[in-house]
Formats: sequence, C-alpha cells, structure tokens
Amino acid sequence: MSRRPIGLFAQLVVALMGVQALVAVVLVIATRHQIQRFQVEQTAAELDRLAPLVAEQCEPRLAPSERATLQSQVDRLARSSETRISIVGETGQVLADSAHDPALLDDHRFRPEIDAAFAAGVGRAERFSATLDREMIYVARRVNADPLVVVRLARPRADIGTSLAPLYRNIGLAALLLFLLTLAVTFVVSRRLSRTVDRLARDATRFARGELAHRASAPGTRELGQLAGALNDMARALDGQINQLQSQRAEQRAILESMSNGMLAIDDRQRILSANRAAERMLGFETAVARHRLLQEVIREPALNTFIDAALATAGRRQEELVLEGRAARVNIVSGPLLDADDHRVGLLMLLEDVTQLRRLETMRSDFAANVSHELRTPITNIKGYVETLEDVGTTDRDQTNRFLRIVHDNANRLEAIIEDLLSLARLEQDDARDELPLEEVRLIETIEAALRPTAARRAAKSIDVAVEADETLRVVAVPRLLEQALGNLISNAVNYSPAGTTVTIRCARDNDDVRLEVADQGPGIARAHLPRLFERFYRVDHARSRALGGTGLGLAIVKHIALVHGGRAEVESTVGKGSTFRIVLPAGVGAGVTPT
Repeated sequence: MSRRPIGLFAQLVVALMGVQALVAVVLVIATRHQIQRFQVEQTAAELDRLAPLVAEQCEPRLAPSERATLQSQVDRLARSSETRISIVGETGQVLADSAHDPALLDDHRFRPEIDAAFAAGVGRAERFSATLDREMIYVARRVNADPLVVVRLARPRADIGTSLAPLYRNIGLAALLLFLLTLAVTFVVSRRLSRTVDRLARDATRFARGELAHRASAPGTRELGQLAGALNDMARALDGQINQLQSQRAEQRAILESMSNGMLAIDDRQRILSANRAAERMLGFETAVARHRLLQEVIREPALNTFIDAALATAGRRQEELVLEGRAARVNIVSGPLLDADDHRVGLLMLLEDVTQLRRLETMRSDFAANVSHELRTPITNIKGYVETLEDVGTTDRDQTNRFLRIVHDNANRLEAIIEDLLSLARLEQDDARDELPLEEVRLIETIEAALRPTAARRAAKSIDVAVEADETLRVVAVPRLLEQALGNLISNAVNYSPAGTTVTIRCARDNDDVRLEVADQGPGIARAHLPRLFERFYRVDHARSRALGGTGLGLAIVKHIALVHGGRAEVESTVGKGSTFRIVLPAGVGAGVTPT
C-alpha cells in the first residue's frame, strides 16, 4: 500500500524544525565546550599564578629536617586556595599532599604533568585521577632547590561544570526561546508559502482541465509570482496553439466533409483511423462507432478487403474499380501509403469515388443511343422505301400514290414527334432551365380541361367517358404549359389503351403538403415486373401496339421529368385485367425551390 505524500507545508515545518533543533543543539554544545575550554584555561592560568607562590612558601621547608612542617604548610595553602597541592620528589615520592596521606600514595614520577615539569620546568595535564576518582586539571612547576622537587596544583573539572550550571541553564533557555520564535516564524512563512503553492497547484489543475482563459496569481512572493506568470504565459501559448490546431482541424474537416469523394485512412493492422461522410455513406458505417476497429468487422465487402490486402503488400499507388456487393454500387478506389512525420508508412490512405451513377448513365446513354437510332431508323426507312417506290412506279396510279404519300406523311409525323419529345426531354434535363421556369399560380381544373381537348375526337370515336373528381378551387404553383403537357400525356395514354365504352377517371385532391393528380383507366393493366421501368425512355410493354397507336416511347419519361422540375414525382399503380392509375405528386406550395414569376 503506497504511502500518502506529505504536504509541502508539513515538509517545510518538519524540515525547518529539524534544522532549528539541530542548530540549537549544536549552538549549546559549542557554547558549552567553548566556555568549558575558557574555564579550563582560566583555571590553568590561575594555577600557573599560584604555583610560584606555593613553591616560594614551601621551599624553606623542603629540607629533611623541616619535612614535618611541610605537610602542615601544604594543608594550610590548599585550604586558603581551594586547591589540591602535592610536593613530589625527584624519585617520584610524594613528600606532601593536601588530599591524601603521602605515605599511602604510589610513585608519581611519571605522571604526565610531573614528568613534563622535571623535564621542562612546567607541566600541564587534564586527566582522570585514579587517586581521587575524578577528572582533574593539573599544573606542575619545578622548584630548583635541594633536593629537586615539583610543586603540583590541581582542581577538579566537575567543579568547573558546577560553577557554570547557571550559565548553561540561561544559554539553554535562550536557545529554547530562539527555537520557539524561529518555529513560529517558520510556521507563518511556510503556511503562507504552502497556501500560495496550493493556489498555484489549483490554477495548474484548471489549466489541465482546459480552462486556459483562467489566470494564476501568487501575491507577495517574487519567485512564485514569476512561476505564476510563467504558467499564465504557458496557458496563453497553449490556448493560442489549441485554437490554431482546432481551426486547422476544422478547416481540414470541412474540406474532407465537403468532398464528394470518400476518404478512408487505416493503419497497418487495418484498423479504421479516419473517414469523411462521403466514405461513410459509400461503405455504410459511422466513424464515431468504428474508429480503431478492424475494417473487416465494420465493412464486410470481400472485394474491398482483397484490394486493401494487395495495397498494403505494395509500397506504391494502387487503383481499381470495385463492385460492392452489399451496397449494389461501383467504387473507384485509389490508395497510397499513409506516412508519419519521419516518412515511415503507418497505414493506408484511400480515396473512393462512387461511379455507380456514372456507369449507369453510360449504360443509359448507350441504350439511349441504340433506342434513338432504332426509333428514328424505322420511320426514316419507311419514308425512304415509299419515296423510292414512288420514283419507280411513277404517278399514273393516283390512289396508290396518295396511299404511299399518306404513309410517308405519317412516318414524317412520327419522326417529328420523336424529335420533339427528345427536345422536350433535353430542355427539362438542363439544370439551368430549372432556375428560370416561368412559374405561376395555376387552377388545376383549368389545366385538366385544357389537357382533355386534344383527345376529344379519339374519346368520341371509342365512346370513352371522362369522370373528373376535382376541387375546382385547388391551385398549385407550376408552369402551366408543362403541367398541361404532362397531364395530356397521361390522358392520351389512358385513351389509347382503354377499351371502347369505358371510363377514364381524373382525380385532383390535396394530401397533407402535396397535391395529387391521377389519371385512371380501365385498360388491360400492366404486369408488376414492368412497373419500375415504365418511366424510362423508349421503354414499352408492347412494342407493336405502342407503335400502332403512334407512341414514341418518351411520353412517360417526359411526365416524370416535368414532375421532377416542379419538385415532385411520378408514380404508377396497375393491376393486370383491371386497369392502371398514373399519378403526378406536386408540392402544395412553391415547386422546385423557386418562387412564382
């Protein structure tokens, strides 16, 4: 179990208390030692001054005849000076001693102070006295008398310590007071410093949380104030860098998201790193969910996985057009290595272009060219054939000539109708034309009446009735000519395919935000398999019947495009044997995103 870190305040207090205690102890010990040395030196100096006096007093009694008075003299001098006095002969024999019976003392010749005095005249020593069982200060002086002796004076060191005890107490008390005062000051200063550091720590934490607009402060302390300033400078720099990075990232993301082509980046382990919306739409995934997951887990397309394996195995650029089976789409993929700052490959970058619509349009263009050439070739061939026949047979048979001319005229009319319908489709498919549509408010009942007029003769010939179910007040914003053309095409088809004596029903009604125009017939109906392709150019369910009825194969395609340019759509419902219903659905308001002119 890890120990909880100690706070700065506690560390400062403990450290400074320890230092102060150590300083106080060292100060007391050093002071005591110095005073003791001073006292020892002073005592030794005093003993040095006493030694000649004692030697002078004792010298007359050194003769053997005066030995009895020597001891009494030594005792008297020792009492008056509070000093132990010893007289030691040259042989080491103690002649007199103020502390013990000389006869009981051992040989003192080689005591350090005595030996030094015999040798140099003066000797000093601080040592333990085995005789007195205590530490003593000794001063010995040689007396050049006959016989040669040494006068030794001694005082115990304990007496020095005892005399200094009050001084020691005063020094200790002063040291304690100094320690407590220093501790109090240390407490205040360290507490203030700790609070400032804590404040800076909180400021740094706020910076770490992203609050870079916050500003740190450390009043009263120059160094910590400089640290606070450095933190603020760092926060400003980080804020600027982050804003710049965010701006660059937003710009890059905007560029990527605005691309019509997809962008997909993976690492060497085929984990998804990044993708734009176009790639998500093409491949059917969300980057937010799929990031750092294996591509094979997210996108199950064998062709794509095979391409990526091959691209990762090569160092260069690779391009291929793939069929995505799961999405029924064709995608052109260009891949290249994804490099890091040191130009080491870390993955794969792919650009994806959805060419499904392009390939579909290419197919449609090819089919359209084939259909147009086929549709135009038939009337042209007929015209050419009958003109050549007329050239061969001449004009002698007026009836046959007139019949041939009618056939030529009918084929010319058919050719003209095909060309006119193709031109109508071309105009409707021009994007610029949508912005320039002459829209206006149209009463639908008037459009229905106008669309019915061209089929009046055919309806009368087949005894076909028309039932109109419409709100006469209903209006839409549209191009009257185009709306009439679309509705006319549906009515014409209904009349052409309806049996004699049946009814064609035209309905017009509001459905929430839409307006529905319906033309229903009672014809043979259309099989379900044909319904998805009915609005394609030149698509016919029954080619022979369509041509016999004069159809170009473009009428329903025109209806669909007229609905689209108005922001609507074309629909069909049919049941074989019961009839068909074709429907134009338009916005109830303004169509195609433009306002009436």
